[in-house]
Amino acid sequence: MVDATKLTINTDVTAQQMAETIFGEGVSVESTTYTGAATASGIYSGGDTTAPGLMPADTGVILLTGNAGAVTNDSGEANQRDDTSTNHNLAGDAQLTEIAGLTTYDTAVLTVSFIPVGTTLTMQLNFSSEEYLEYVDSGFNDAVGIFVNGVQAGIAVGDGSISIDNINTTTNSNLYIDNPEAASVINSELDGVTITLTIKADVNPNELNTIKIGIADAGDGVYDSNVMIVVDSVQTQLILNDDEITIDGNSTETLDVLANDEIAAGVTATITAINGNPVTVGDTVVLAIGEEITLLADGTLSITPEGDDDSQTFSYTVTSSDGVNDTALVTVNTVAYFASGTMIDTPDGPKLIDDLETGDMITTLDSGSQAIRWIGHSLRNATGNDAPVHVSKNAMG
Repeated sequence: MVDATKLTINTDVTAQQMAETIFGEGVSVESTTYTGAATASGIYSGGDTTAPGLMPADTGVILLTGNAGAVTNDSGEANQRDDTSTNHNLAGDAQLTEIAGLTTYDTAVLTVSFIPVGTTLTMQLNFSSEEYLEYVDSGFNDAVGIFVNGVQAGIAVGDGSISIDNINTTTNSNLYIDNPEAASVINSELDGVTITLTIKADVNPNELNTIKIGIADAGDGVYDSNVMIVVDSVQTQLILNDDEITIDGNSTETLDVLANDEIAAGVTATITAINGNPVTVGDTVVLAIGEEITLLADGTLSITPEGDDDSQTFSYTVTSSDGVNDTALVTVNTVAYFASGTMIDTPDGPKLIDDLETGDMITTLDSGSQAIRWIGHSLRNATGNDAPVHVSKNAMG
């Protein structure tokens, strides 16, 4: 359990003050509006010491469907209730309703007109909710929406939404931290939180652009959710682009995640966190699913998958020599490994895996006939998780 300590959130602030807090290098704020309850927005401070894991930075802006005072308690143990909730009885938002797939309520929206220098805008944030985990996929999909010049800017996983249905223990689980009631690991009254996420959006340089950042209850107006935005993270100076790699489930591969990032000439960029965990050269982070990510001396990442045939995502954060930081996502596609003697279904009938070659067609469950792109093998010790399963004679009778 974690002791409760009150997080400082100043709700007596203007939309202009909130915008100036989160907008950073390469953008200028021109005008702002806020729509929502007076206690459903504010500027937080002391996040790194008061609520690490919950807050994505030491300071920034928070938008809520509930009351800012209910995010943390001021004494005792954290997260002692399973129903932290404030119903403001306010209207929803049509765009957020479309994201959630449900009627929305208690919307809190910050809208900013701004002029950028660059052509790509980035923003770092995380999301927490009392709807976790009881109401995942049950018709109460509280959600965040970010719209730049009217176009939704989503994350590069799942359906793209920042919502309880798209990020949880079974969907994109490396991006989620569980904080169960009466067994909390984070100083928060909410039952789950994402790691720091990032959105990217195209913008028109040296012209007036708009961004709308909103959050809403979905399905009903109760059980609180929050979006926390990192100070100075809405910027155009340092842009990290998402990466993807396909790995044999029995291999370790190296990925240069910085190779496709947009880093200004003369600026040094250093990876400072993996999936929200601070790292230096040589550090290894073990993700929730079991993947091992190590920061190497040349700035690349060594990736060892956990072995299952699936796709998982993690984040990395970079800080530049001029003090700007950004975050991006890496998707790891782990491909199946088959032992010698396995029969593989093909358009011409079953064939031994040993007889197949790169370019041969095989029959897949989801996508019909597909060409083989890679062939490899490894030796396994028949112990532990790799031990064979013994099936007795006539056991299936």
